[in-house]
Amino acid sequence: MSADPTQHYGHARPEVQALVSPQAERILDIGCGAGILGAALKQQQDCEVWGVEVAPALGEQAQTRLDRTLTGDVEDAAILAQLPEDYFDVIVCANVLEYLHSPEIVLQQLQLCLREGGTIVACVPNVRHWSIIKNLLEGRWNTGEAGTIDGSQRHLFTGSGLVTLFADAGYEIGEAQAVRQLNETQIPKGLAASIAEFGLDTGNLEQESQALQFLLVCRPLSVVADAGSPVEDQASSVVQDNVASVEMPQAEAPAQIDSVPVASLVMLARNQLDFTRSCIDSIFANTKTSFELIVVDNGSTDGTQQYLETLVAANKPVRVIANPVNLGFGAGNNQGMAIARGQFIVLLNNDLVVTQGWLERMIGHAERQEHIGIVGPVSNNVSGPQHLPNLDFTDYQQMHAHATHVAETQAGKGFMLPRVVGFCMVIKRAVIDAVGGFDEDFGLGNFEDDDLCWRAITAGYGCFVASDTYIHHYGSRTFVGEKIDHSQCMQVAWTHFKKKWDLAEDLQLGEDFKIPKIPFDAQIHRADLPDQGIVPVGTSGESPADLAERYNGWGQRLYGLDKPQDARAFFQQALDVDSTCANALNNLGVMAINENEVAQAAGFLERSVENDQENADTLWNLIALYVHLGKDAQAKPLVQDYLRLNPEDEKALSLLQELEVVTAAGTSASN
Repeated sequence: MSADPTQHYGHARPEVQALVSPQAERILDIGCGAGILGAALKQQQDCEVWGVEVAPALGEQAQTRLDRTLTGDVEDAAILAQLPEDYFDVIVCANVLEYLHSPEIVLQQLQLCLREGGTIVACVPNVRHWSIIKNLLEGRWNTGEAGTIDGSQRHLFTGSGLVTLFADAGYEIGEAQAVRQLNETQIPKGLAASIAEFGLDTGNLEQESQALQFLLVCRPLSVVADAGSPVEDQASSVVQDNVASVEMPQAEAPAQIDSVPVASLVMLARNQLDFTRSCIDSIFANTKTSFELIVVDNGSTDGTQQYLETLVAANKPVRVIANPVNLGFGAGNNQGMAIARGQFIVLLNNDLVVTQGWLERMIGHAERQEHIGIVGPVSNNVSGPQHLPNLDFTDYQQMHAHATHVAETQAGKGFMLPRVVGFCMVIKRAVIDAVGGFDEDFGLGNFEDDDLCWRAITAGYGCFVASDTYIHHYGSRTFVGEKIDHSQCMQVAWTHFKKKWDLAEDLQLGEDFKIPKIPFDAQIHRADLPDQGIVPVGTSGESPADLAERYNGWGQRLYGLDKPQDARAFFQQALDVDSTCANALNNLGVMAINENEVAQAAGFLERSVENDQENADTLWNLIALYVHLGKDAQAKPLVQDYLRLNPEDEKALSLLQELEVVTAAGTSASN
């Protein structure tokens, strides 16, 4: 946020005060200046007011007037981290949004700070005001007028642009007003109609050109609108002599996820919510190509899953795979790739900040050269030739400026490489079709990306580094945050990599090595993706029973891979979704039998049979357990039920005969 605009810092802003709910108990004023507006609100009603101010001198004054003042840039993660979640009734952004580098991202982040029913009150200059149009028509571009353009704004908004901004950030506009100048010069009568005769869409130009600034009251989207539904325009009546209502143009409906996208972005997350949120914000702010975002959450416990659910509820093109445990880099990405629908598969770490045009340029390189199968960017934190040294940014503005410089000076440039680092990879669909996904035997992470690149090269595809695409990378945040021994994981993966590619056993980590020139062998070089039907992703209209079966299916896959504890977590998750899931109950029962927990096993299997009496596998498992426990009388009717489903099963027929003899003998003895 710029420290230049100061014209509103000493004003009480009565037009803004009027839009703050009198019931608001906690208010946050972004760009609070000297705290005059906040002080007026505290005098107006019983409330607690916080402020954020970028100018230190003004922040010091605000501290004497407000309950708490944070001095710094609201786009700085350190400032955002100090704002409590689910706390404020109203957040005021009066003449702030136009100075931000990424206002949409800030609005999305502020949404987390609002309590249920909370609102954003915003005041933003209108670049479509007649004074600005008139100057442009007369060949002038004057800045410096308070309330319009002062020369330091990063964004210029019309009414339509504001509706789009808030809709993209996940808000609906509940109230829209226009601040007008007294005795201002009006647009000449008939001018708009004359312009329209030349085929231009003037729309509500005459009305909107009277608005010096827009006043908005916005609420987070609580109910997702039907596809194609417009954002409703709600204008209010006059509240002051210098404030009049103005109709706000309609915004386009947000992108739907049921259309086939150009790219499927697959991102892993394991806690580190701030990094995940920052990365996703940058994707929505800087990506023009149609995409779906598939976020694979590997058992986060820090609110990540709840945050992802808000994106889905806001009708963003996001699908979430919620794993109860950390499956690691390879397995998690394979889940995402299994359900991806795009022409390109894009693998992303969650500790990235993507930059303007990133995806378009990388896809462009892949499309221009048919043999290129995988494309990676350059970055500040990456190994090998993709690394750009000596980069030390103090804020996002510097970083994005550098990314623009790279894009302009290196336009269209790049180079081939034996492998690109997996923190960000754009992969053609044809490569995935040929070689599959990651080899999951590498564990939590490391060398899967090298292995995938080598398999792609062996199959006839090349790897390319886009010199014109800079992406910022914090690096290894999951390893750091989860306190995972990165060096140990690296050594385990290195051992597997050497064995798989028949490298010298004494080759040390860090020493140079080359890809062996061998023919592609699908049995060796292909890693099939899992059946998408067992990937635990909720889909629109899916019942809890269907989702539970997905969790159960993934648990069975893990059990087959000799990962019983991870499998158990998925079986239990299936029951958390649908407590009657017979297959999950059966699988937990079998695991309990193997662990000699017979009482627990009986409980699981009995519940399974109770919920699904047509499941032959569960029936047989419970029969075997009852026979083992000597409960022949209870086993006999279950065998009869089993034979109804499998009448030719000789083993069951023989068992029934034995049980009839035993139970008959027991009856005689009792008589």
